[in-house]
Amino acid sequence: STGPRGGRGSWTGGPVTVRRDPRARFLAGLALVLGVAGPAGGAPGAFGPVASPIYDPASPGPYTVLTKSFPDLLDPGRPSPYPPGDPMHTEGRQVPVRLYYPAEAAAGGLSCPFVVCSHGAGGSPETFAELPFHLASHGYVVAVPSHDGSDADFLAFLRERLVIGPYTGYDAIYGPIGGLAAALWHMEGLPVLGAFPDEVLPREDDRPELRERPRDVSFLLYQIPAWNQDPDRLGIIDAGRVGVAGHSFGAYTAMAAAGALANMPGGQASYGDARVDVILAMSPQPESGGPQLFASGSFAPLEGIPVLGISGSQDFGVQILPLDRLQLFELSPGTGKYHVWNENVEHEDFSDQSDAQRALDNRRICRAMGTAFFDAYLKGAQGAQKHYLNQAYL
Repeated sequence: STGPRGGRGSWTGGPVTVRRDPRARFLAGLALVLGVAGPAGGAPGAFGPVASPIYDPASPGPYTVLTKSFPDLLDPGRPSPYPPGDPMHTEGRQVPVRLYYPAEAAAGGLSCPFVVCSHGAGGSPETFAELPFHLASHGYVVAVPSHDGSDADFLAFLRERLVIGPYTGYDAIYGPIGGLAAALWHMEGLPVLGAFPDEVLPREDDRPELRERPRDVSFLLYQIPAWNQDPDRLGIIDAGRVGVAGHSFGAYTAMAAAGALANMPGGQASYGDARVDVILAMSPQPESGGPQLFASGSFAPLEGIPVLGISGSQDFGVQILPLDRLQLFELSPGTGKYHVWNENVEHEDFSDQSDAQRALDNRRICRAMGTAFFDAYLKGAQGAQKHYLNQAYL
């Protein structure tokens, strides 16, 4: 199948290596790269390593991209987010997924690293396609799941059941998106009492999507042996080289899947999976501030996990200031961590649905830096780390 293709982004300034609070330096340029580099990881595979700058990670890769959807994947051991009696209710949690993979892998049985791309609250695989396609063109097998309790279908389900009366105040504050805001906050486990009927509210002692989203990642990793035997010959997915990428609530998913501790009502909880090697978090949530998806000390278990964060100077969230999104870089222990700060970029500029030039430029940067990052840490491509994961690139 065909998909989006992109060109080079625009960069300014010189090399920057940060080992202390970098906030004062962030306000000077258009696109700044902060990094505390660690050794490149991952065993060299059929699609790597890259020892010199002989390719451009911002440009489409050399491989033809194919897609295959698995709309009926079901985890019977977890509950459906829809109440019994609803047409969408199933005996188990649905985890429909779309795979992007290189045609050459299917033809030649070549080994590919595996990346899960997690959409934000109210999103879907259809709104998160450019990055997966781009990564597949560079030799990755990429899975894009639909998170059953926080995807576009569940957003529509919530909005149809919104109790308007108690939320007239939200309409006054947010205008016509008041109901949308209430639905999105509900997905992230924020208190929206009175906004929805009791049957669609989680228990007071639960924040189900904080638990189930990283478990969706683990569920997909368990599908790798079956996909490696797929009759369409998806190629040999290397279960020993795994990355997770996500935006917004998807960034939370990536961070939690790598071991960051979720801030649950009963205390911090781990839903990490030891098979996750690296993460790319776009608009990452902080340890403090905002909806408190994490809490103090949540990032300590990320020791040894290479991390790339990307955010913008106008990347506001629910009680989250743009500078708060630097906490993943500042507080993650160890080396192998980077953060890209894009001036004037807003939260919505990471979505494939935005055609604003600012958004197009931002997503090109995400594709370029994400590809270089995964190449460095999943393919062992030291050339990618040396030449691209720094301020001088582009």
